[in-house]
Formats: sequence, C-alpha cells, structure tokens
Amino acid sequence: MRRQTIVEKLSSHADCFKSILSATIYIRDYKYHDLAADIQNRGIVVDDNPDPEWASVVLENAMPDRLAIDTDCFPENALPNEEAGSHASQCECVIFPADGNDEDWLLFIETKYTDSEEVAQKEDVNYPKKMFSQIKSTVNYFRQKGIIASDKRVHAIMSYPKLLEPFDSWNIPLEDVNEETGDVLQLTTEEIMQRYKIHLRPTNHALIKSAKRIKLG
Repeated sequence: MRRQTIVEKLSSHADCFKSILSATIYIRDYKYHDLAADIQNRGIVVDDNPDPEWASVVLENAMPDRLAIDTDCFPENALPNEEAGSHASQCECVIFPADGNDEDWLLFIETKYTDSEEVAQKEDVNYPKKMFSQIKSTVNYFRQKGIIASDKRVHAIMSYPKLLEPFDSWNIPLEDVNEETGDVLQLTTEEIMQRYKIHLRPTNHALIKSAKRIKLG
C-alpha cells in the first residue's frame, strides 16, 4: 500500500503522514501526556529518538539498508462515516513500507498508557476488549472503503508501553461477539486470524525483516 491509496479515500489524511528511515523507530501517543498545555504536540509522534519521560512502541528495522516506512498518524475522528457527524472507532495509527505495494505488510497499533496491570484488567475498564474493538473497527473501515482488500492479512499490536512484557496471559483470549447469534466468544490469536485476517499480538515491540515480513513481539 502507498499513502496515496489512503489519501484518495480519506483526503483529510494528506497531512497526517510521517515518513522515517531509521534502525529503531519509536511510536508514542502524547494524548494524555502532560506537555505543559502544548496542544499542538498532542497525539501520535513517530521518530528515531526515545523519550525518557514517555514510553514508546518500538520497531526494530533489521534490514541492512533499512526500510523507509510511512505512518498515518490518525487525528481525532479520523474515520468519518457517511452519517454526518458520525465516526468509526479507531486505533492510533497504521504503518507500512513507504515504497510498498499491496503485498507488503500493514501494522495497526493501539496503545493504552496505564501504569498498572490491575487497572487494565478491571472489568469496568477492560482495556483488552477496547483495544481489540478499536483495531477491528479500523481494519474493517479500511476494507469497507476499499483502501485494503477484504481478504488482506494485516498485523496489529495491542501495546501497553508503560508495562513490562509479557502480558499475553491477561489479554488472550479476547472477548468478542458473534454478530449473527449475539453469543459472547473468547478468541485465541489463531481464531482472530481465521475470523478477521488480523495477526494480533499484545506487545510493545516489532521487528521489521523486509517489506514482506514483520515479526511482532
């Protein structure tokens, strides 16, 4: 995929992209970070410098010549529905090789900046369910808009940048609802892949191996 593919369907995203070529790439969400009321700097930041005050999702660029990547850093209400004033639920961003094509990997990322596993697992908070729902909604939106093919396999990270890994044990299986029957399901990552063609991993890291291969965790 190329950025132009997104812009053709979502013209408001034309100024939302960040391109980077680096051995290590850091993705941070400053939405709830205290930036001395500097509103312009709030939101998703992608760069090659870690922030000692705010944790990141980290992508290691393992290719010897590196791989340039593009990130669509979603602003608030980035996915408008046809109904005026309505927007689809969204994750933080989508990342892909900058000079890529439809066969290359796509990585959707959602973050939650909690300091506590206990809080994240509370029933009234249920971050795992919320994160999965936001990722699934964004992927579905991209498919419905024809930005990606309906059968395109994508990758997705559910990240807790301020927590230490691993945290698979309390994120998987994930709660889902059968849209036909209304039954509540508990899905493994394999079942998520089968149902939604989303290769999902709760992690703060990924390893870029090539334009065709990315390893989560």
